[in-house]
Amino acid sequence: MSLSRCSGVYWLADLDMLQRVFDRLCNERRLAKKDREQREYLAMELFQVFDDGITDEIDLLRTFSKRRSARRVCQTYDPSVAPLDFDGEAADGGFHGQEGR
Repeated sequence: MSLSRCSGVYWLADLDMLQRVFDRLCNERRLAKKDREQREYLAMELFQVFDDGITDEIDLLRTFSKRRSARRVCQTYDPSVAPLDFDGEAADGGFHGQEGR
């Protein structure tokens, strides 16, 4: 368990890790430096999640990837298509994913 935060003080190692996570998320989301508001919001969310106790680099990446995936699923939900499991197979036993996957 990281005890890195105390009254707004972060260890250098934590800041380095948060920067790596932030850079990777910006790259995945294709946020350019000119997208200042979006980058600031992402940084604020990242620090909030870190402060709430998710202090592992991989866990932080998974947390934000899940949020992104959940938003995408909600935006493209089509009730006529059976839901997919993690392997791309539909819950009804069929395959509704991309060809050749």
